[in-house]
Amino acid sequence: MRLLVDAENPFSLLEGHPSWITRKKISSGVTPSPTFIQDLDEIPPINYAMVDLEKYDSRCRNNNPIKHEAEDTAVRLPFVTTRGCPFNCIFCAANSLSGRKVRFMSAERVISDIKRAKEQYKMTKLVINDDQVLIDKKRIKKILDEISDFNLIVEFPSGLNVKFIDEDIAVRLKRAGLEVANLAVESGSDHVLKKIIDKPLKTADIKPAVDALRKNGLLIHGFFIFGFPDESEDDRIMTIDLIKEIGFDWSNIYVAAPLMGSRLYQIFLENGYIKDEINFLDANIYQSSLRSSEDIGKYVYRVNLDVNFVNNYRMRVGDDQLAEGYFSNVVNNHPRHAFGHYCLSMVYQRLDHDNYRSGKHMREFHEIVATDDEWADHARYFNLI
Repeated sequence: MRLLVDAENPFSLLEGHPSWITRKKISSGVTPSPTFIQDLDEIPPINYAMVDLEKYDSRCRNNNPIKHEAEDTAVRLPFVTTRGCPFNCIFCAANSLSGRKVRFMSAERVISDIKRAKEQYKMTKLVINDDQVLIDKKRIKKILDEISDFNLIVEFPSGLNVKFIDEDIAVRLKRAGLEVANLAVESGSDHVLKKIIDKPLKTADIKPAVDALRKNGLLIHGFFIFGFPDESEDDRIMTIDLIKEIGFDWSNIYVAAPLMGSRLYQIFLENGYIKDEINFLDANIYQSSLRSSEDIGKYVYRVNLDVNFVNNYRMRVGDDQLAEGYFSNVVNNHPRHAFGHYCLSMVYQRLDHDNYRSGKHMREFHEIVATDDEWADHARYFNLI
């Protein structure tokens, strides 16, 4: 875009540049190719003064069960400090968007931008959306150490690579202001990880990383995906068992979706799994585009109900106050979530002496399952009614 704006002859640039598409180039059979900024320090800092930060932040739900004073006044700003991913996971479109070579913003520039955002825009929550933020350990350690005095809450919503987490990294993440570690695990089956997903991770790597993070007082959230072609029921059971055995505080359970630009999309297309050619526009990580997708969608939702509600880790270890935080978030965002009310009732039964709140949420649960056939079906499946 900058080259086009600065060009003496913009029409000539459009025809000669490999990434610009024109009718003439299309008719000539020219295939466009991406071009990337190699030194991310060349990118100007974002001017958030042009943004209504109150509205900008309102799109984000507070899913953190840890309560903070003045949460409504939090200023949550996003940063991207690297681009590109060297890995080739089958479900991810990162390579097609930003290439396999990782390009970095210098640690000094990242620290400067964070400091500027805190001072100029009163940022209280730092959100880093990198695909592989931990890949250069020396760089990320420098960033984490420098911002540890900034008194920020730090988030990595895209997920941290378990492969790069050790005790040293866990300590620095905590000091920098991380409260919840989102781990991109995907599967509890080594067969799925290696042979189907092509993810450079072994299940044996997961528990040591979780132990290091939990030792430093961090909550552990995991990302898991079900429904890959050639995935067996045994593979799925291994994933469910791993979630329960390791004890994730919350598990984000997704369906394998053929996102445009991913290898999975090509596989779905070549094998006729996608219903029609335009369905990729609707592909998302909450529902499948496969034929007979209702079965996998229902299966995945029941996994969510199993590991996050019926067999919730914090309830199992007796941490009812933290469990209450998770379930309160659920019912605040989804007032008709039957299992959220059921679990809150169980939590309050142990926390309250008069059982008032417990009874209130149990009545909500029974009212929902009495009027909603789908919730009633789930409740019967788990023997709650």
